[in-house]
Amino acid sequence: MQIALPRSAALADEPDWFPHEALPRMRRFVDVDGACLHVLEHGEGRPVVLVHGSPMWSYTWRHTLRSLDARCLAVDLPGFGRSTAPLVDRPFERNAEALAGLLRALDLRDVCLVAHATAGPSAIAAAAAERPRVRSLVLVNTFAWDLFDSPLAPIARVVSSAPFCAINRLTNLLPRITSIGGRRVGRFDAEEKRALLGPFRSARTRAHLSAVLGGIRRERDWLAALETGALESLSRTPALLLFGAHDNGGKAGHAERLARTLTLSESVRLARSGHFPTEDEPEEVTARLARWLDVR
Repeated sequence: MQIALPRSAALADEPDWFPHEALPRMRRFVDVDGACLHVLEHGEGRPVVLVHGSPMWSYTWRHTLRSLDARCLAVDLPGFGRSTAPLVDRPFERNAEALAGLLRALDLRDVCLVAHATAGPSAIAAAAAERPRVRSLVLVNTFAWDLFDSPLAPIARVVSSAPFCAINRLTNLLPRITSIGGRRVGRFDAEEKRALLGPFRSARTRAHLSAVLGGIRRERDWLAALETGALESLSRTPALLLFGAHDNGGKAGHAERLARTLTLSESVRLARSGHFPTEDEPEEVTARLARWLDVR
């Protein structure tokens, strides 16, 4: 994999939906194997790499970025937020390579790698590929296996189906649903909705989201191999498992399944959270991360 050196962000061409006031001023772009990754950065000290799930971008880490006493780097996955990349048929695998490449490009060491939802499989694979650089994991409402081989198979079949993906590309269905009902605690205000939905004005960004959803079906072999491969290789890596008490994966036993392999893991249930703890309980998420960094 060829990796270019980081380049400075051209702030003048930021889109009108970009929430300047809510996010750190320090931003950069990093070229990694055909993808141009947008990274928000704030603070100093041990690096904490924050990776969003779907249908989000690095904006979802806005509260943690400004509050955690660490060097926080929130990355937009290829094709999301302000990152760009070619469309691919195997986005989970490509995103894993991009995250591993980012760790190398920025020469990050002693990393706490934090991943939410659909970012989890790619982050786990990246951590396995770059084990000397990764000190610990924080996995939020995520998984590391073929979802068709789980209690969430009915949901996986629907969201990964060709009709659902096509509808999402045409109507921006999933981001709109998330902006309306994605929070269990409170509601997104107009400014937050603008920031969350902004990237998905682009048909190409919607196509990247649909590719990830379709990847749940197309990459079943890669996802199935993850549990006995990359995840097993990380069995002695300390891991914090943060799951919302009202998240479907949490209720389906995902934390317990991860803990069976990650033998040095600690599980925490966030009592008020659904699928997006960074939106439901941002202060609690940040506090849990801070405690984790203190001891790991």
